[in-house]
Amino acid sequence: MAKPQVLFLKRATTVNVLKRFFPQLSEASVSRALYGSKTLGFMRRKTGALLSRLFPENARWVTIRGGILQGYDIYAELRRGEKAYWLGLFELEIQLAIQALAGDSPRLSCIYDVGAHIGFFSMVFARCFKQARVFAFEPNPRNYQRLVLNVQRNELAARITPVGRAVSDESQRTQFYIGESTWSGSLISDHRDNYKADYSVVTATLDEVVFRDHYPAPEVIKIDVEGAEVQVLRGGAKVLECYKPMLIIEVHYVEAGEQVVSLLRRIGYEIRSLADETKLVDALSYPEHLFARYKSP
Repeated sequence: MAKPQVLFLKRATTVNVLKRFFPQLSEASVSRALYGSKTLGFMRRKTGALLSRLFPENARWVTIRGGILQGYDIYAELRRGEKAYWLGLFELEIQLAIQALAGDSPRLSCIYDVGAHIGFFSMVFARCFKQARVFAFEPNPRNYQRLVLNVQRNELAARITPVGRAVSDESQRTQFYIGESTWSGSLISDHRDNYKADYSVVTATLDEVVFRDHYPAPEVIKIDVEGAEVQVLRGGAKVLECYKPMLIIEVHYVEAGEQVVSLLRRIGYEIRSLADETKLVDALSYPEHLFARYKSP
């Protein structure tokens, strides 16, 4: 009985998120569109696949249609799964979390986006936190190039600094694995049969970035590294201890989730799910978006 309950919670959350971004839509219409009959679901998937073929194979400039970045331009590969960027619907839970965080702490000055891809959330941070500088870490050269283009196109070079390095628990040159999607790149290939070793990258730890390279200390860190989340946290142990930044983490697998939760609890962090605050952290189903904040003694 647990699985249907989790599914219901995720559906309710998604419907509520879409309603907040598109208030002109009724709950019934959103729910029907997202979770209609099996026939509608099959037709939706088929229609989406057919529409994808109409998009050009290569990246192109599009103007984002909704969400926090409505009106911004993004250089997106629409055929390769990046339509959600164009529509402004990409990972709405995180968009809303950033928006809420900006309401509570509008004067934050430094944010790290670890696993920035092409800069969507780096731009969300820059738009929501008017005084913040964002450091966007992205080791994939193809994505990094588009990250730079997106920053320049939207005149955010003074606010967003692209960093072409991977973040991990040690500094070294190591293999970087690529999957079929532009999003699927990681320092580890576990759990992903379609990953292949593509090229080598230079890694750095968060502690090195702050204490050796003298980057400003982060007040918020967003981490989306396709399974290597705990490595990023281990490499930032001193940063977490000294500066206690808030964390937004996409955790992909059960083992990684257990390690992340255990590590953060040991150093005094409280953790909750962004999808549903009522869900027990020890009973989460992964992948999951987590928010962690240091709990003062």
